[in-house]
Amino acid sequence: MKSKNGFTLIELLVTVFIIGVIAMLVVINTVQIRKKSRDTKRKADISDVANAIEMYYSSKHQFPGRECALLDLDGLGDINNPSSFLSRPPYDPLCKNQNECEEDVSNYKYMKTENGHYCIFTHLENKNDSDIKDVNNSFCATSCDNFSIPSEYNYYIDK
Repeated sequence: MKSKNGFTLIELLVTVFIIGVIAMLVVINTVQIRKKSRDTKRKADISDVANAIEMYYSSKHQFPGRECALLDLDGLGDINNPSSFLSRPPYDPLCKNQNECEEDVSNYKYMKTENGHYCIFTHLENKNDSDIKDVNNSFCATSCDNFSIPSEYNYYIDK
């Protein structure tokens, strides 16, 4: 009688299938963790911008920018002056650096209202984030007549 050495084809296929399922779960979880990490950076970035805007207001007694206009952060004028309140406007974590960002990835917007408030908007990738808000309920959107914030923005700070 011959003794059996090795594995059968079925055993090998089951093992490969199990390894594939485990690898797929690892990849999916890694993608979610990266999205959450980028969202955390976005929240921190707009918090830093809000602090710079508050320092600007303390110094100049007005908020930067035009009223009821949705601006990229680099459109805020002297608030972005390196010797001023914000050393550089933040760039989206999906960009490699400030100069290598796709044109449609300007992920931070600023808006000043007519009655002395402001909002900073961004887009969070993780759709299950508990901080996601309807931006058209923000103080800025309701303070400016006939103004609608683009739907891709789903998180904001308003003061």
